[in-house]
Amino acid sequence: MYKIKNYIIKLIWKLTSNTSKHGFRELNIPNIIIDEVLKEFGKIEKDDLILDAGCGGGFLCNSLAKLSYKVVGIDYVLKFNKNYNGSFIICDIKHLPFKSSIFDKIICYSVLQYIGPKENILKVLKEFYRILKSGKKIFIGEIVTQKGYFNDHLISSDIPIIRKILLFFYLNIVYQYYFYPRDEWISMFNELNFKYHFVQQDTRMPYHKNMVHCLLEKNE
Repeated sequence: MYKIKNYIIKLIWKLTSNTSKHGFRELNIPNIIIDEVLKEFGKIEKDDLILDAGCGGGFLCNSLAKLSYKVVGIDYVLKFNKNYNGSFIICDIKHLPFKSSIFDKIICYSVLQYIGPKENILKVLKEFYRILKSGKKIFIGEIVTQKGYFNDHLISSDIPIIRKILLFFYLNIVYQYYFYPRDEWISMFNELNFKYHFVQQDTRMPYHKNMVHCLLEKNE
């Protein structure tokens, strides 16, 4: 079943990538995210080790690697990362194969909504807390809106009808999304003893009103 699901994901990804002038890369979203990450992290030392958790196609990894930062990308589907030349590990984000207190920075952008119910998200955040060095930070970006957001966005997009159908199948059957309001995110952060700070987003992001960016810090 896992192999079948992965095949479906890869096929739909291939058929629906780069199909819209409003797509992820066409809107320069990776560079906008990197701008925000660098601004919120402040100074990043060249020896700092950065984890891109749920790196997908490797867009953020590549952007950081081009700036000569040390980056490790993790995801569970290698196909998404064929153009990524940095370090990459296939793994379960709930059970990370890293020693404790090894990373200086973690980026987790638009990932936790795929992980499942709250208990799974807490497992991921606990792993982040474990592998992060004391006093270091995590940049998280998550959508906080109603489940119908993706379907509404899809209906109004300019991609061909067959790709709309494939994406509808992908978004509603292959994947199940889990969205939580801001106060529930705060509750999870508090439960794990993270310091947290919600940051102002760049308004160039097309969905900035539906998403929150948060900076977490591991307590000493």
